[in-house]
Amino acid sequence: MQQFPIIPCTLCGSQENLQRVQVNQMLAEWEKKHPGRLDNMLHALQHAVPSHLMDRSLFPFETLTPNGLPQDDGDKAFDAEDLPLRPPELPSVQVIQLQ
Repeated sequence: MQQFPIIPCTLCGSQENLQRVQVNQMLAEWEKKHPGRLDNMLHALQHAVPSHLMDRSLFPFETLTPNGLPQDDGDKAFDAEDLPLRPPELPSVQVIQLQ
């Protein structure tokens, strides 16, 4: 009715030897051999900072000089973490002693 073109199946991603299929199999094998690796990778991708990307247009690598002070837009791997002043509230648990 709308006369949209029919896309041939060769473009839909269902072929066996496409790169995405191979990468998917590789990731599944990694997760099987090393549980948690994919979660770790996705976490890292969500917490990237410009200095991790090796893109000279995003971070001035050439002008870096060590001064012993953390940089707001730099790598945070070895910086001290700011801990919350008090721990988050945990749900209460009712303990019943049976005799």
